[in-house]
Amino acid sequence: MREKKRIRTKIRDYGDGRYDLRVYTKEDADGVTHTRSRRVRANSKAAAERMLRQFIVEVQNENPMTKKEMDSRKMTVSELLDLYIEDMKLAGRAAKTIENYNNRRPRIDEAFANRTISELTLQRLDAFSRELAESTNRHDEEVSYIRGSDGSEIRKLSRNTTYRIQSLLIQAIRWADRKGYLTDTVTNRMTRLPKDPYSQVEIPDIEDIIGFINHINRNEDVRYHYKVFINLITWCGLRTEEILALTWDDIDFDNKRIHIRKAEVRVTGKGRVAKETKTRSSMRKVIMPGKVLDMLRYWKEYCEASFEAWTKQRPDLVKVQKYVIVKQEDGSLPYPDSFSHWLRKYRIRYGFERVTPHGLRHFFTTYLLVKGVDIKTISRLLGHSKTATTLNIYASLSKEGFEKAESVLNEE
Repeated sequence: MREKKRIRTKIRDYGDGRYDLRVYTKEDADGVTHTRSRRVRANSKAAAERMLRQFIVEVQNENPMTKKEMDSRKMTVSELLDLYIEDMKLAGRAAKTIENYNNRRPRIDEAFANRTISELTLQRLDAFSRELAESTNRHDEEVSYIRGSDGSEIRKLSRNTTYRIQSLLIQAIRWADRKGYLTDTVTNRMTRLPKDPYSQVEIPDIEDIIGFINHINRNEDVRYHYKVFINLITWCGLRTEEILALTWDDIDFDNKRIHIRKAEVRVTGKGRVAKETKTRSSMRKVIMPGKVLDMLRYWKEYCEASFEAWTKQRPDLVKVQKYVIVKQEDGSLPYPDSFSHWLRKYRIRYGFERVTPHGLRHFFTTYLLVKGVDIKTISRLLGHSKTATTLNIYASLSKEGFEKAESVLNEE
């Protein structure tokens, strides 16, 4: 009896007992290796390995075209996207990521209407890519519109948006290949749309940012929760969603540290949703400079003194009193987008057009670098996983580096 060819396998551990089993099966005419994958739940890695062995047997005994592949000839592109997005939910993708998928898919649904996935030829996929490219708004032109098939005006999309729409379709096709719904022979030959090369944030001068912060802090017309928000970005390097998720038990006044353990985003139809931080490295302790420490102490006292009056108007605010960022006027939770909207109006009114929320975070990095703090320490404070991982090869985070960063942040 002929011995079956040895095949490569892989187990990916997603945590919480979730595993992805992969069996690398065959190469097509272009030399591309295809896979079969299955997501399972198991009590241990050993149990997952037993499931993998059974999965290998199933794959080796497959016919050239499985029943799933034959049934998939009737599956539409829209049905494929439904299955792919649902599987991404099961894989633990963030609620905001799933919402982004659903926001991008209408262009795909419209382009392929009721076409089945067996009709996804290279010619049709490249035609779709060309349509996306034609609807792209260049970085150097004002927002413009194109005429839709029904005669209506359709706003052009940014390069990054069209790139992500195309990427969603490619990811879904490759997922279908791994699941055995089809054999993907086209995505590696597709014409890929470019990302926007101008997407990097322009970093304002240090003097401009310090002038902007001082202007806000001295402006009595600015609500105090806006001041807290802006100073946490600038002097602590926090992300917007990390600030929104801060509760008072995250603030260590005695040791002058802020614990970053979670993040919050707004999801359509669900309001504010708590999630894990952007990466594991984003879970961290950051330095709280003296200026921020004093500001948070004052803000906490103000909130505690105002809480009784706030709850008389709205008893439901009891459940949000733990949050650091609440509206000064009534103690309610602000919309996540309200800060960027307020900042946009403020910087135009007072002549700080170059200042953006992420530009303030870039300032945090630039300022520490100018003051001589090592990049490894800065990466740790920012919660950057990629930079931190790379620099782990060359150096370890020193206590001296952390102390130097603390000293520098307290200078201004």
